[in-house]
Amino acid sequence: SKDGDTSVTIPGTVTTIGQDAFAGNTRITSVTIPNSVTSIGANAFQGDTALTTVKMGSGVQIIGGSAFSGDIALTSMSLPSSLLSIGANALNNTALETVEIPVGVTSIGAGTFSDMQNLEAIKVASGNNAYSSSDGALYNSAGTKLIFVPRAKSSITIKAGTTVIGSNAMDGNENLTAITIPDSVTSIEENALSGTGIKSISIPKTVTSIAEQSNWDVEEIKGYAGST
Repeated sequence: SKDGDTSVTIPGTVTTIGQDAFAGNTRITSVTIPNSVTSIGANAFQGDTALTTVKMGSGVQIIGGSAFSGDIALTSMSLPSSLLSIGANALNNTALETVEIPVGVTSIGAGTFSDMQNLEAIKVASGNNAYSSSDGALYNSAGTKLIFVPRAKSSITIKAGTTVIGSNAMDGNENLTAITIPDSVTSIEENALSGTGIKSISIPKTVTSIAEQSNWDVEEIKGYAGST
């Protein structure tokens, strides 16, 4: 029911939590998802503003788009090793401080970690074929592309060997004031640095491409030939 107990335990006969199943329920504080569930539908728990704890069973393979988006009190949730796919905006605007990505996850949708103001670290299980992590940031498996820097980080040292700083990688991270870019980087994609708190940046000579960075109030750019 939409307005039942504050603690919800999904029955062990359920295999799919449907789209919008508990969306907009502002009373639920905790949810227990049994091992029988393999799929959590889009928007399933979206906007459940009192939800603090999700105990996810060991069978979940798919978390749908915006499944937990806007769950601003959500501080406790572990992703099971069965997980394969995380939909776009799935964890957007939740209060998680750390997210551990299991080994089998091969797809993380756009905006999954956006507006997570408390997020300090993304950790990827070793052996993952699609993603890796370094200094709490998310990279592709080869470690050549920086995908996302958590919002609560104030500084980032991009790992050596990185060639691409991905689009929107640090977009809107006002806390981020210090960045170190290795001289392996050749490309900085669109809005990678938009809305950050970085005022001074040193860009290595290896960088040959910098796409448009909107809403970035930088004061000093060192090293890049195309800078003024």
